[in-house]
Amino acid sequence: MDYIYINNRFLSKSVCDMLIKYFELCLNKHFKGNFGDDKTLDLTFKNCDEMYLPEKLETPFANSIKMIFDQYCQTYEIGGNFSFERFRIKRYLNNGKEFFNYHTDISSLKTSKRIVAVIMYLSDVEKGGETAIKVSGNEIKIKSESGKLLMFPANFCYPHAGLAPESGIKYIMTTFINWA
Repeated sequence: MDYIYINNRFLSKSVCDMLIKYFELCLNKHFKGNFGDDKTLDLTFKNCDEMYLPEKLETPFANSIKMIFDQYCQTYEIGGNFSFERFRIKRYLNNGKEFFNYHTDISSLKTSKRIVAVIMYLSDVEKGGETAIKVSGNEIKIKSESGKLLMFPANFCYPHAGLAPESGIKYIMTTFINWA
């Protein structure tokens, strides 16, 4: 799986549970999932609840991801200066209506700075809820398992989708690593 990195034990169960609890306690900070530069809201394309992680809480996660990304850069000979986008926690209910259809993460000049997408899975989903990535005509499905980190290129070669969970609630935290 060229350029796709998975770490099954990136976050501890207690950290995942704490992030989920924080999300559920901050209902006034939730917004419906949007996408694109104009923050389009189209619930037939993307339907989930999200919130930004407070910036002061992002640093430990960014530092840990940076260590992994430094190795990723060595492996794939990527150079330059990098920065993180804001971290978002997202919740997908198992009601058959919450998902994120196939898309790529670079769709404009503004998002063209994105190098890799980073997804941290906060909950286990037994059925459904995978991240599906199309690579060279093949579909790879990554199961939502608490503590797992997934990193892959944000470009057009890696269209992906967040499939609807069929059992359990799917919680993830996402960010992008950008050219600085």
